[in-house]
Amino acid sequence: IAFGWLTCHIHEQEDALALNILEIILMDTDASPLKLALLKSGLCKQAHAFIDVELNEIPWGLTLKGCEPDSADALEEIIKNTLKHICHTGIPLEMIENAIHQLEFHRSEITGDHAPFGLSLFMRSGLLKQHGVDPADGLKIHSLFDRLHQATLSNPHYFTDLIQKYLIDNPHFIRIVMKPDLKQGENEAQAEKENLAKIKDALTSLQTKELIEQAKQLSDFQKKQEEEDIEILPKVALSDIPLSTRDYFLHQEQVGNVSAFHHNVFTNDIVYADLIFNLPNLTQEDLAYLRLFTVALTQVGSGHRSYEENLEFMQGNTGGVHAGISLNLQANQHQQFSPTFHLRGKALHRKAPKL
Repeated sequence: IAFGWLTCHIHEQEDALALNILEIILMDTDASPLKLALLKSGLCKQAHAFIDVELNEIPWGLTLKGCEPDSADALEEIIKNTLKHICHTGIPLEMIENAIHQLEFHRSEITGDHAPFGLSLFMRSGLLKQHGVDPADGLKIHSLFDRLHQATLSNPHYFTDLIQKYLIDNPHFIRIVMKPDLKQGENEAQAEKENLAKIKDALTSLQTKELIEQAKQLSDFQKKQEEEDIEILPKVALSDIPLSTRDYFLHQEQVGNVSAFHHNVFTNDIVYADLIFNLPNLTQEDLAYLRLFTVALTQVGSGHRSYEENLEFMQGNTGGVHAGISLNLQANQHQQFSPTFHLRGKALHRKAPKL
């Protein structure tokens, strides 16, 4: 079940940025107020928000999975009542600052996950230019967030006013209930087959010959294009591949009883930390419990902080903290693996002590 609102125009960059932050406030973690209300209702098993700031008119929506079709009315009521309650009680400044930090981190981080960083910067600015917006707006980070921070300080109702305007009073709203059908693909294939059979039966012998000839001409043309244009394609020869791997110098120092290794590199003012712990020899049965431990570890309370407080603390101070295990092949014994436990985190440099 999905719910969607059509919000501001892409020219309204301040509202677009604020709606991005509103998505984080309301739905980013399981402790976020709207997501928590939806999950606690028991009417859905998963809840996610989405916003597309690259369209001319920006959609903001929710996708709920694991629902019953007849729960749509009840879920819509929960969403509306929760949004009204948030408008009435207000949003704590700390929660707003945590969300602003999260988006600031996301825009600052140089990742190789989806595309080269230069290309992602081009997309941020080029798509705005296409819509007649100043392309520099897509490249600004800290100055833009400073402005937004000032707006929230001068007007404590800034974000609740946005909720009222774009999510409660907005008539451009849609609800979609999608029911999975195990035979959907089979039915579509059958309908296509029957449609093609009708078209074939309606063709004259001359039309059939013309279609066969057109298909042959297309095939010949495509083959010719492949042979003619092969030189325009980028190629990598064996000689282009370095014989040795790049060496990253690691500076080693002792911090208390911990051996620390540091590599200095430009990361756009972001610190990455990786704590590695050797593990004893484990049985195959224990590995499954260790995997479960890594999943649960960063999703529970910590010290004096509850589950919700810990999620908010991580959101406000880090770009994420994750646990994992590695089975490391030993260089001197190729048949032996050594297990290690990892705790990885990243944060803006000014938040490094919190990390």
